[in-house]
Amino acid sequence: MSPRELDGKCIDILKYCVLFKNKAGINILSINRTTKAGLFSELTVLLFDLIECRRRNLTVDRIEPGKGMELFKDNKLDNPVKILFEEKNASEDFNRLPIINFPNHHGDYHEIDFDNIKKYLKMFFTPSQVVKGTFYNLANKYHLIPQGYDCICYRGTDKHTEIPMIDPSIYLASYRDCIDPNQFSSRVLIQTDELIVRDYLHAELKENSFWIKEIPVTNRPIAIHLHPELKNRINFSILLLAVNLIVSQSRLLITHTGNMAMWHVMQRGSMGRVKQHLGKLT
Repeated sequence: MSPRELDGKCIDILKYCVLFKNKAGINILSINRTTKAGLFSELTVLLFDLIECRRRNLTVDRIEPGKGMELFKDNKLDNPVKILFEEKNASEDFNRLPIINFPNHHGDYHEIDFDNIKKYLKMFFTPSQVVKGTFYNLANKYHLIPQGYDCICYRGTDKHTEIPMIDPSIYLASYRDCIDPNQFSSRVLIQTDELIVRDYLHAELKENSFWIKEIPVTNRPIAIHLHPELKNRINFSILLLAVNLIVSQSRLLITHTGNMAMWHVMQRGSMGRVKQHLGKLT
């Protein structure tokens, strides 16, 4: 957020964000707290307060990272939102968006209002040309076509601090239950942040499995974005969003519960051929 925009008039303070009008008369929704949250957690915060603004009949013209997304900036003036997403078309009327329930990233994703949530995604979270370019480069490198591969997505490292974990063998069993052993074996994308999980699934699935090598994995119990040695954080956020698109276009998806998984299925547009593993919150 620029100093000029900080001079604007505050319209309302929401749960996570502040809505203000800048000197150009543009209503900007900006994250109003600094955390060590992951990329998809930060995007959920913006989506949550966009829905809240619509409920309060407040108009939003643009979204900004503000104090948020600190671990996805290379310096404080970086604007990951502007890099990751297309700018909202000025002709699109925010006040015509439907009033909907908040999606629950720890809930059953069958309950998401996919038909209406996609209208929010289209207006504010359409991937930029930079993200699409990365997506196409990865798709070409790994010979991926939509619905031409399956995916097992396992979020490990520090996820146990948020929700009880499920053993990766359960994910593997779910995948095997969902496929017909008499039919052609699809390639399986292993998407995880844990090296030990990746190696386990690869040992079980053998030559049918692969992973996006550009995404780092770790043996440490902390999320990748918290690693201080991670460089080029803007590029990392572009890569994360591009891989999110790849996961969302898989033929069959076995996934976890959390912000990243929720964005997978929201981008996918339905729970068709998705198996979600729900941890029970304590």
